[in-house]
Amino acid sequence: MANKDKLLESAQKFLAKGQVARAIGEYQQLIDAFPRDYRNRQKLAELLCRERRFDEALAHFEAVARNFAEMGFYLKAIAIYKQMQKIDPSRADTYLRVAELNEQHGLIGNALSEYHHLMAFYDRHGMLREAAAVLQKMSCLEPDNGGLRSRLIETLALPARRRQRANSCAPCSECWTTRAIMPASSSCIRSFPTSPCQMSPATYLWRAHCWPAVRWTRLCRCSIVCACRSRRSLNCC
Repeated sequence: MANKDKLLESAQKFLAKGQVARAIGEYQQLIDAFPRDYRNRQKLAELLCRERRFDEALAHFEAVARNFAEMGFYLKAIAIYKQMQKIDPSRADTYLRVAELNEQHGLIGNALSEYHHLMAFYDRHGMLREAAAVLQKMSCLEPDNGGLRSRLIETLALPARRRQRANSCAPCSECWTTRAIMPASSSCIRSFPTSPCQMSPATYLWRAHCWPAVRWTRLCRCSIVCACRSRRSLNCC
């Protein structure tokens, strides 16, 4: 069994001499022997950053942040994830964890801000499914925000519009369209979930604008998409 005090003493001596790489070696031995020593794991991550070994540092920071979150120290966990964001701003999972932790801690404004950063990332990379999932989370936090609902509807409908444009020049026998007149009665509305978090994309599209007439379109074995008549219709090929 490694002697913890000796390893720490040795690491401190190396740091005093400016020998960061050798100090890192001592801290790595310490963490290998005592993996639940998160205080010194965080110190190791900071030293790895000084040596620009960012991938290794991020792995250790992640372990420290998760431990803080499991212990209920949400603000400390958020602070670690914020450090990770500065090291690598391109990691979408970091923004998601910060948003979720802010939400758990009751900091709704901060959570929405992080979700907006995440949305921008997904938009840049064309990740529509992930963007829709984030918009549903945001709609749960701000149920009266009509702008979020409208954006969610547009995001959910966009893949079908793209498929429509791709197939418009070649008619397909598998495409079919049917219309269904659905009464917007209160009993009908009550049969659907009321929270966007509980709805499938097709259900959300119908529930968001529950009007008497709805067009349902199925494109080439794809999922059903609901488009209200007040918006641009989805025409079958």
